Amino acid sequence: MGDSGVSCVLTGVSMNYEKVALIALAPQHFVTPSRKHPTYGHGVVASEDLDPFLLPIFGRLDGYGNLEDIERDEHAVFLEGKFGMSIKGIVNAILFGDTPAYTAKLARIVGSHRQGNEFKKNVTWDGRLAGCYVHRAAYDHFSRVFIDEFGHETFSVWDTYNLSPEVLEGLGFVFQKCDQGLAKTRLKCSDSEARNFRYLYTSPELPKVEAWSDNGFSAIFTYDTVLLAQAKTPKQAHDQLAEFSSSRLCTSATPSASSEIVSTESSNASSPTLSCILFDKPLRSASTATAESTS
Repeated sequence: MGDSGVSCVLTGVSMNYEKVALIALAPQHFVTPSRKHPTYGHGVVASEDLDPFLLPIFGRLDGYGNLEDIERDEHAVFLEGKFGMSIKGIVNAILFGDTPAYTAKLARIVGSHRQGNEFKKNVTWDGRLAGCYVHRAAYDHFSRVFIDEFGHETFSVWDTYNLSPEVLEGLGFVFQKCDQGLAKTRLKCSDSEARNFRYLYTSPELPKVEAWSDNGFSAIFTYDTVLLAQAKTPKQAHDQLAEFSSSRLCTSATPSASSEIVSTESSNASSPTLSCILFDKPLRSASTATAESTS
């Protein structure tokens, strides 16, 4: 028998023996009542009835549309713990439209939710899974670049997303403790502000930098007890640290005093992904910048 290729749902390109991302799908809330049974399995090319259910599982296609050489990354290990199955078993459940015990349980929870009756009017879901394939190169590109319907870049976590605890941790910060008294001392602020920004995060990469978070949307940064401004996005945080670094370099005869702070390489430097170490790729150390300026 010959090979049986599958198509990338983003590009429409036929794929065989290539690296891909398998996206698990489940019925969305607003399914047209006349289509109560969406397509299951991995044969989904386009559907208004299904939404992404899990983060992607990465691997390589064989000649028959199956996923081989599955990457056991952190997400795969997490799924194995939740499903109580091997990642290969989870993949097969997606590919063949099976109903794992874990998703059957989730389906029951959804059905018992306060909006469950509305959901059940639109779709009958028992936990069966569907899936689709995206070429790995296409997935990597579109997961880093946000574009609007006209092809213009419009949004990124780096530029506009809140400095939530998850984003701080993604940037390399580690939660230390919740201390309103210390926050008031460090931030030189009122009791109410200290109560809001009492969650302390630090970075192994920048040991003198403290991020005092409101545990929701923003953080106030300090460097070696020097108070910096409040930042609401990763880019704002970077710009504040870079500006402070530049001012320290201009007023200090010893570059090592601020060598932990990094300065921007250019205003057009590409933004890092959340999995990068804090300010890694597009930046250089302040000491390097100083060496270049004196050479």
